[in-house]
Amino acid sequence: MVLTEYDKKKTMELLAKEERAEGRLKTFVELVKDGLLSASEAAKRLSMSEKKFKTFL
Repeated sequence: MVLTEYDKKKTMELLAKEERAEGRLKTFVELVKDGLLSASEAAKRLSMSEKKFKTFL
């Protein structure tokens, strides 16, 4: 399969979005581990359940 310019652009956009989300998650995990934010509040800000967020701690 050959990627078209559109496919390349879309793929790069998706990768960038995933990297931002991953970086955001890491930031919230660090804030919780440092005691600056509760797991409950971090989960709320990430729009996920507290149970799911805690799997990353």
